[in-house]
Amino acid sequence: MRLKSIFIPALMGITLAFTSSLVARADTTCPSGYEIPTAAFGKNLSSFPHGVSGAALNALFAPYGVTVSAHDPSSVSLVDQRNVYGDQAIDINSTERNANEQTGVLHNVLMQSGGNPVSYSLSFASPIHAFAFVRAGLMAGPSGVSHPEWWATAYDANANALASVHENEIRSMTNVPSRRYALASATPIAFITFVGDDRKFDGFANIVIMAIGWCR
Repeated sequence: MRLKSIFIPALMGITLAFTSSLVARADTTCPSGYEIPTAAFGKNLSSFPHGVSGAALNALFAPYGVTVSAHDPSSVSLVDQRNVYGDQAIDINSTERNANEQTGVLHNVLMQSGGNPVSYSLSFASPIHAFAFVRAGLMAGPSGVSHPEWWATAYDANANALASVHENEIRSMTNVPSRRYALASATPIAFITFVGDDRKFDGFANIVIMAIGWCR
């Protein structure tokens, strides 16, 4: 399913038009081993240095039955990585992206601001059984690169935890490749929560995500 065009009112008082701004795939059955097709974020936010957040972000996810929620809705943004740290920190040219979905160079990442700790959730209008995502690759500058410790937990409709994945804090003087994670459960997943702890040090507040995917 490809989103051809989205018109979003009221981001900084401007009406925005996104063409091919989000590519998403969701299967009705889970492939063997939960090798879930990824959903990739497109490349049409370069003129918005802070990306899109809040109602504008949810308008992008709404066609896929996904809602983004956080204590501070403005803290979660879909951002063109070329506008992050002068395009010197995030590497999205990764083999972790499904080659079938590479319709061009994809630049957007899902990020959260704030810190120590922060969290947000992705809720699904129709429950799913598996969810996959890719932590973006990281580029080390002269002083290296850092990325926060984070947790992703899948919950059912009653907020019972079903599955969780975690990555330790990264502090590196060399580039760090992207990494793919998946959550799966026989019990339907109603929402996924991402928690990040930057320890008041790291260059990002929560996991930097460059692709997501799910199956029902």
